[in-house]
Amino acid sequence: MLQSYIKTALRFLQKNRTFSLINLIGLALGTLSCLYIILYAKDQYSYDRQFDHAADIYRVTTEITTKGDRHNMATTSPPIAPAMKTDLPEVVQFTRAIPTLGA
Repeated sequence: MLQSYIKTALRFLQKNRTFSLINLIGLALGTLSCLYIILYAKDQYSYDRQFDHAADIYRVTTEITTKGDRHNMATTSPPIAPAMKTDLPEVVQFTRAIPTLGA
């Protein structure tokens, strides 16, 4: 029974090569897109989940506006973290993320 299905499919693929090629390329692109979206979503939802209090982790950023240009940067000046810890009782700990060479 399975051999009959395989023979029929191969005959159809040989008769309609262009149509079959378009369908196979579409199926491959659709599958690839779906897998990429799933992997991206999984990565985004797993960010900092290895920590016990992952919901309490924040990243301080800087927004600079000059002459109509707005720049968002993931950096701040060095004294901000210690000042936040002394001025805000909600801040328990802080750390700095430093880019490494070659990364």
